[in-house]
Amino acid sequence: MTLFTTMDLPRSIRWRIQMGLLDLPEDGIESLEDLQAWNCDVLEQQRNDYQTFCQAYWREREQQEQEVKKLGDSHDVLTADESCFDDDDDDDEDDMDPLSVFVLEQEAQQRRVERFHRRELGLSEEREVDMTPVVLSSIEESSKRQLTKDLTRLPQDHGIVYHSLLQQQEQPPMDFQESLQQRCSELMELLSIYITQHPEMGYQQGMHELASLLLLVVELDILTNTVQPLETNSQDDDDDDDDDGLCCFSNRLSTTYAMFCQFLQQLSGAYRDHHDQREEEEQDILSKMQYVSNDVTWRNQLSKEWEKHDVMTFTTRWIRLVFSREVQDYKTLLPLWDLFMDLTSCNPNVLSLGDESNYTRPGCHSPLTMGHWNLMTVLEMACACHVWLQRRELQQVPPNEMVHVLLSIPPMESTQKLASTLLSSLRRLQW
Repeated sequence: MTLFTTMDLPRSIRWRIQMGLLDLPEDGIESLEDLQAWNCDVLEQQRNDYQTFCQAYWREREQQEQEVKKLGDSHDVLTADESCFDDDDDDDEDDMDPLSVFVLEQEAQQRRVERFHRRELGLSEEREVDMTPVVLSSIEESSKRQLTKDLTRLPQDHGIVYHSLLQQQEQPPMDFQESLQQRCSELMELLSIYITQHPEMGYQQGMHELASLLLLVVELDILTNTVQPLETNSQDDDDDDDDDGLCCFSNRLSTTYAMFCQFLQQLSGAYRDHHDQREEEEQDILSKMQYVSNDVTWRNQLSKEWEKHDVMTFTTRWIRLVFSREVQDYKTLLPLWDLFMDLTSCNPNVLSLGDESNYTRPGCHSPLTMGHWNLMTVLEMACACHVWLQRRELQQVPPNEMVHVLLSIPPMESTQKLASTLLSSLRRLQW
């Protein structure tokens, strides 16, 4: 029997195992179909959850639009016939002052947080019919505007694979710009659902790029490793699409959503803008320089200069976007993300390079332990390493120009130096 090795797993499937979204049998698998059969219940649950979220999201949006239209029609009637206005009704929403609207916005947001915690506790959501849909819509509208703007800024090469996949589907031909717009619409839906289901996080800039990259990884695997959904004996197969495939076009969004939620959970610290937390993160990055460089004089000079500036000016982008803007293209980025997934894997036996020994230089007496690293720790160390790799440029400028140098680092053509420096630094931290 020939077993499938972890190196042979498609990237999106390996990442899902490392994230704990899929389970790998202890005795191994012979094919992707075996892995799919082993995880059929999980795949079905993920698909059903996403469909449920989609239906709830669009029902709520439709309800909001209907309420807005109803209030708009009511306003038109009152404007046309002032005699029907009731002077005793001081609570009419059309006459709300801005402060009242603001208070209602806060109350609506609080209800969203309460519903989130009720779901966490497994309690009934007790969805209310009169949830002030106009106010709720206005809260989401600000995020929607920012999200719409961000999605138009995505690199166009993110949509190339999706366009190729569409050409394989049985549907009318679509030019590249149309397919790019359709992909953005799907990301809008996915991220809007995330905002609704995670009110404590909401939407912040950078999330769109992470979601797009995760979707791209799924699309790449579908293009080259399509695994058809399992056949079932259900008599309703003709009525219900069996979309529980491990790596297929029909469940790409539910797969991406599950990965995105898990990824953002590990990155939650980077997306919280509390001042104290930002200062703590800054100190964490500076403290990790001791594991990157033995040059105490240079480290002290760098730390002294950073005291005059906000180190998070550049490291925030590095961490929030997981270095996606610091490389030439996604092809350069994905091997670095492989390493991040390997380091943080909840299953240390599932690694992109196969064996743990491949992550330590030959001759090192203290090998690096892979798996179960905290993602924020890894990214903070990667930031320190990225700074150290610019040491020659930093040494050639006056101290007050160091930050400018770090803000002007050209995109990496290869992440090999960063990866090897990161592994060595983490090994020192470990021991």
